Amino acid sequence: MISVSKNVLFVSMLLTIVVVLQFKDGESGPFDKPRVYVSIVNDLPHMQLRFHCKDKKNDLGEQLLPNTGQSFTFDFQPSFWGVTLWYCSFSFYGSEIKYFDIYVEKRDQDNCKHECHWKIRTGGPCKEVSPSEEECFQWNKDVDSSTRQLGQ
Repeated sequence: MISVSKNVLFVSMLLTIVVVLQFKDGESGPFDKPRVYVSIVNDLPHMQLRFHCKDKKNDLGEQLLPNTGQSFTFDFQPSFWGVTLWYCSFSFYGSEIKYFDIYVEKRDQDNCKHECHWKIRTGGPCKEVSPSEEECFQWNKDVDSSTRQLGQ
């Protein structure tokens, strides 16, 4: 009986240490996924790109890329649960605000393990899948994305 309670106590202490390490602020825990770097490139011909990206807890504020070819990069640590979502609103000369989910973990985890490169074009964003291949997407159309706009 005593040896069983010592084993239970040992396992409990070990689990407590693992949990504390996992949720420690500012440092990686044993179950953390590697950071992902998202790069947004202005690929609009002779137009400036204004955008605003955020996730559930973080807001990067409004950004401006005034020239074609300029880029902005941010990074984050994907959720342990596999549900990380970063969404952005985009505007460029003569257009209404466009919305796009720039990182959806279930969609992007396989080809954006550490880096995700996006080119923003008038027709929609294009993601670099390999050095010689890209996958283009349409802007979000659903009503839910419109609640994710600048400043909200």
